[in-house]
Amino acid sequence: MAGEIAAVWNELRYQLSRFGFDRLNYGYSPALHDPDNISRSMRFALSSHPDTRVRDIYIGPRLDRSPMRIWAGRNVGALSWAEAPRLLQEYGMVDIADELDALLKRLGVHAGYTIAFPPNGRNGRGSMGLTAREGLTQDDVDRIWDRHGAEIMALASAAHGRLTHMPLPLKGYKVTDRQRELLGWIADGKSVQDVAVLTGLSVSAVEKHLARARAGLEAETTAQAIARLALLNQLHMPSAE
Repeated sequence: MAGEIAAVWNELRYQLSRFGFDRLNYGYSPALHDPDNISRSMRFALSSHPDTRVRDIYIGPRLDRSPMRIWAGRNVGALSWAEAPRLLQEYGMVDIADELDALLKRLGVHAGYTIAFPPNGRNGRGSMGLTAREGLTQDDVDRIWDRHGAEIMALASAAHGRLTHMPLPLKGYKVTDRQRELLGWIADGKSVQDVAVLTGLSVSAVEKHLARARAGLEAETTAQAIARLALLNQLHMPSAE
C-alpha cells in the first residue's frame, strides 16, 4: 500500500535483511528491446550498497557483459551466483572471468542471488541482485534460498509490481505540470489548436511548451514524448500545485 518509491524500497530492504541480504540492486526498463545492452535503455535503478562505486557501476554499461545481467535480460526466475562460471562458458565470456571476479571482489559482492521478473505488457523487464551480508558464503546463501526462496520471491515480486506502477523519475529532467497537461490533451487526440482553446493559451505558447517537453524527454516527436512519459507512469499525475 506504500505511496512512494522510498517507502517500498525501505520496506523491501528491511524484509530481505531478515534473510541475510543486506545490499540490494534493482533495475527496471519499461520498454526493453535490447536485453544485452540494458544500461542504454530508459532505465530506473535503485541501490542500497553503501559504496557509491557499486551504484555507479550497476547503473552504467560496465556490467552489461556480466553473465547475471545477461541471464536476467533473457530469463524469468531466480538464479544462484554459484551459476556464474557456467554462464560464462555458455555465453562465451570466459575471457573476462578473471577481470569480472576481481571487480566483484573489490566491490564486496561475494555471494547472492539474481531475480529476473516476468516482462510486462509493454516489454518492460526488471531484475534484482541480492547481495548476502559479510560472513555468509554462497553455500550458506543457497541453503537459505532452499528454505525461504518462495518467501523472498514473493516479497521481491510484490515490491517490483508496486514500483512499476508508480511515477518513475527521469534522470536529469522534470516535466512541468503544464507540459504534462498539454501532452495529456494531445494523447487524448486533441490538436494543438484544440489544446489552445481548452487551456486558454495561444497556439504558439502551446507549441513552445511541447517543444521544451520534447527536448527534456530527448524525444524527436510529440508522440515519442508522450510514449516516454507514459512508460514512466508520468502522463497522468496529480498537479503539484
